[in-house]
Amino acid sequence: MEELCLDQLSLCPAVFQPRNTIAISYDSEKHVRELMRAIKEVKSLEPIVVWWGGDGWVVIDGHHRVAAYDRLEHSKPIPVVVFEGTPQDALIESIRLNGQNKLPMTTQEKANAALRLCLLTSKSKADIVKATGTSSGTVAEMRRVISELKGQGLAVEELSTFTWKSLRERLSGPREASGDFSEYTERRAAEIKAGLLDLLHKNPLNDADALALAISQVSYEFARRLMNSEHWPIPWVEPEDDDGDELAGVDY
Repeated sequence: MEELCLDQLSLCPAVFQPRNTIAISYDSEKHVRELMRAIKEVKSLEPIVVWWGGDGWVVIDGHHRVAAYDRLEHSKPIPVVVFEGTPQDALIESIRLNGQNKLPMTTQEKANAALRLCLLTSKSKADIVKATGTSSGTVAEMRRVISELKGQGLAVEELSTFTWKSLRERLSGPREASGDFSEYTERRAAEIKAGLLDLLHKNPLNDADALALAISQVSYEFARRLMNSEHWPIPWVEPEDDDGDELAGVDY
């Protein structure tokens, strides 16, 4: 295992960070703080995965860990693992490793990662499906949309600035998909929220375990669908044993 200092590492999140944001969303911010606590306790974390980009070491997995070290102004060398391969190999490896991370990728993030592989690599459809968890049909549709937009004169550089949803809408205009918010979804969400607050006496935290048990008893598939919905605000992670301060200020 090798070691490098923070100032020897280059970040290229636009390419090697499928989630696209670091420490911005609630779950990412919480994850970085957890890593900071771990660094204080054990002095280092599992190795950062780096790739030699020709003129420096580029982080392909471990952006949250780098953020945690940086916030603590960590000055000592940190453990790294060197990935060797082509730029395309490094890109697909970064997506594969992020899919194994304990901070789950959302459906949208997986789709955007698959789009990036379609645009920037020559990997097969099977390789992209395996790396991102996106369906074969979605990857096929991505390739069709990319081909049509290229035919309209759009370059890969411009296409790569879009998300999958916005790229699809660029071709055919906004459409209502099963995973998108719609007027019906928003109306039903408001109705269900009102019913839940009434049932839980306007204090959901007191009955969180009971509600989780009730949902699991409705059906396993229902619980799984909730956890994997792109509308679910917090990825499913092992809960932290604290006094609940993390949820302070959440508007119910």
